Amino acid sequence: MSDRDAASRVRPDVALAEGTRFQGLLVLTRSARIDGHLRGEVCADDAVEIGAKGIVEADLDASEISIDGKVKGDVVARGAIVLGRESRVLGDVVAAKLRMAEGARIDGRVRCGTPPPAPTGEPPDSHAANPTESGDPGPPAS
Repeated sequence: MSDRDAASRVRPDVALAEGTRFQGLLVLTRSARIDGHLRGEVCADDAVEIGAKGIVEADLDASEISIDGKVKGDVVARGAIVLGRESRVLGDVVAAKLRMAEGARIDGRVRCGTPPPAPTGEPPDSHAANPTESGDPGPPAS
């Protein structure tokens, strides 16, 4: 039995059903399956599965990620990312391991081999890291 077969037999603790829409920050401590439309950001301690009908417009950060649907956003897994043959990712992919079925597509950069750090559960504060990007010119030059 492949890892994908084993993962698909596990019933997720959280489900976003087909026809359901969610917008915002989703912080998960348990496994989840998304078959609906999600827009925002997902931070998960456990596995996240995007079903064939799932549409995600969000950055995903989880322990393991399986995608059969469409994702527009960066995808980060501390373990494996598994892309099914109909999956589409428009964004960067970072994982310790990547498995892609024939027909899967990624339009972005891919980095594999080193597991990324665990999520903090907090949305990133992009302006704090580089104040000049926020429009603040910083201190005057001497």
